[in-house]
Parts: sequence; C-alpha cells; structure tokens
Amino acid sequence: MPDIFCAQEINEDDLKEYWRPELTKLGYETHFTLRTGKKMDGCSISWKRDRFVNSLFLLPSDRQSISTISRITSSK
Repeated sequence: MPDIFCAQEINEDDLKEYWRPELTKLGYETHFTLRTGKKMDGCSISWKRDRFVNSLFLLPSDRQSISTISRITSSK
C-alpha cells in the first residue's frame, strides 16, 4: 500500500461505510471534503499515521467542485 492515497469522486456514504474503516485498519488517517452543490461525492486524502503529520486547508469553490490543499510532513 502507498504511504499517501488520494481519491476523487468518492461517494460520502461509501467512504463512511467502507473506505474509512478499511483504511483505518491499515494505519491511515483520512480527510474527506464534500463537493459543493447537490452532489454527494468529494475528494479524500489518506496518509499513514505513523509516517506523516498533516495540516489541511479547504478552498471552497462556487462551482460545484472542491479544492483541497494538504501539507504533509514527515513525523520523524
């Protein structure tokens, strides 16, 4: 498995019910940003908790889309 895992157009319910629990078991921390508008999907960024520290900043958009900037630094 990679140290950092990103997904786009991921359904919020799928993330809550499957992806986040599975990634947590594998040692990942996950941040999810829901798309604006009526869509129920968004982007997720997952990183290995034992390798990285993360600071996230959300940049909302007015166009039914999202932008997420993530600063990931080594925990060692």
